[in-house]
Amino acid sequence: MKMAIAYNKDDYKLSDKSYSKNYRDMFDCLIERFDEVEHITESCSTKADVLIYFDPHSSHHITVDSDALKYEYFNDPHQKDVFGKYTEGPFVHKLGAEQRSKRALDRGVDFAICPSKTGYDKYLKPYLGDRLFWFPVVPRKPKMSIPFLKDRKPWVIGSGHLAQGNNGFRPYDFRRWAYSQPGVSVLPHYAQNPATPVREQYMKLLTYMAGALALCDTYVVAKYVENSLCGCVNFIQWLPECEMLGFEDGTNCICVTKDNFEIVEEFKKDPESYQDIADAGRELMENNWTAEKFAESVYRHAEARV
Repeated sequence: MKMAIAYNKDDYKLSDKSYSKNYRDMFDCLIERFDEVEHITESCSTKADVLIYFDPHSSHHITVDSDALKYEYFNDPHQKDVFGKYTEGPFVHKLGAEQRSKRALDRGVDFAICPSKTGYDKYLKPYLGDRLFWFPVVPRKPKMSIPFLKDRKPWVIGSGHLAQGNNGFRPYDFRRWAYSQPGVSVLPHYAQNPATPVREQYMKLLTYMAGALALCDTYVVAKYVENSLCGCVNFIQWLPECEMLGFEDGTNCICVTKDNFEIVEEFKKDPESYQDIADAGRELMENNWTAEKFAESVYRHAEARV
């Protein structure tokens, strides 16, 4: 199959300046998976079999004339219509749920690739209907060595944003509480501390930690995958999509709440005894939830419909 992939060549999410490489990994793996690829950065027409608008924040406003099977990537389904600027990137106009959905319908999009079923159902489904192609935000399978827990620091790391959104979106209440608890080694987000490791170096850092927290009140974020993929014992906040990912408390992760958070301190006393959980979590991710698996899933989905 021939894929045309439409994107902004200056998209911050695809650049080397982005603190996360996950979107770039997913983008590159799509290109590697398809038999023939046409790159589109401006309005035009194409004869490709499959057209993917890879525009996570709906800020690249082009139209491609095509009879292809069409996909469009939607991250942050709660996103409001906003003009702004990335810390190390260009000015952008991100469309809100209704505007980005209308644009997709005008483009003739058949499927919306979205990493949150919960978010899609709440914010996008009222406009797009049953067009969801669900897959979490994922990195490539790490090429670095994955040490045993006995060879790591007996720490449980908490990283990422703590700030609340300015549009009423509050995804980090539990995270904020957890990061203030004994036993958690807090790593500030790159936006707050430019010395914080990013991209491959952040993944490398995870391989030095015995445990890591994946906490969000709303969506399954990348940490749910990254922590396990790097061989950490993954302490997760349970969300409905955790079951879709295949998480099982005590088997391949540990679910934490305010009522049982003392398990973090217990873990630090004897991390080695949790090696089976770490191994099972890593195996789950490697077999199902990597950028390579994302590209394969899109390819097979399209192949069945072209």
